[in-house]
Amino acid sequence: MKLTFKLRRYGTALGVAILALDGSVSAAASFDCAKASSSVEALICEDDQLSSLDERLAAAYKQARESGFGKEIKFSQTLWLNNSRNLCEDAECLLRVYDQRLDVLSKLSGLSTLFNARYERLIQDDEVSPDIIDYLEVNSDGAGVLQFAYESNHANGHSCTVEGEALQAKNGAYEYHDLDVGQCLFRIYLEDESLVFEDVDGACRTYYCGARGVIAKDRFAIGEPRALKVLTGGSP
Repeated sequence: MKLTFKLRRYGTALGVAILALDGSVSAAASFDCAKASSSVEALICEDDQLSSLDERLAAAYKQARESGFGKEIKFSQTLWLNNSRNLCEDAECLLRVYDQRLDVLSKLSGLSTLFNARYERLIQDDEVSPDIIDYLEVNSDGAGVLQFAYESNHANGHSCTVEGEALQAKNGAYEYHDLDVGQCLFRIYLEDESLVFEDVDGACRTYYCGARGVIAKDRFAIGEPRALKVLTGGSP
């Protein structure tokens, strides 16, 4: 009986990892705790609370994937596995990151306009200006094309402005290649509770920014979407 119990628990423990790859729920039941391939998997198998959390997360992930932006959530889940869950070294860390991820997946499931909205990020700098705002607007056609407009502003008076159409890659992220500007590549994707706009290799800034402007990796909170302005012809 004890062995049977462990087999069941291992199946739920690896459910999220399998879901991140192909969205399958039933495949998780084929795993055996005796074949755990990492210390994280072993920790989950050995702890009743973690096993239960993993089962809940698998269900929450499946529900989130059924939204209108399932591919984007799949990419987000892969980032979470690689950059958060799989870096944990003890049960306390795993409990924390699982609770955080469950909260994020719950928010994602309830946002219908995630990729059809305007996002703003207020940067406070009391020495120069109290109201410096970055913004990102995205408008998805639902078929792998994302219209976007991005602007970042800096206290030094320099700014970066980009707009165009990004195409969805196989992994679920959106990418905008500007072949006229060397190896310039912009990427737009979900990570944790943010929509991220990134100059992947830093090769775009010299063309799209002022002399001291920087894009790097700009994050916009997903919980604060607004109605589109620039992409629909309105004024920012």
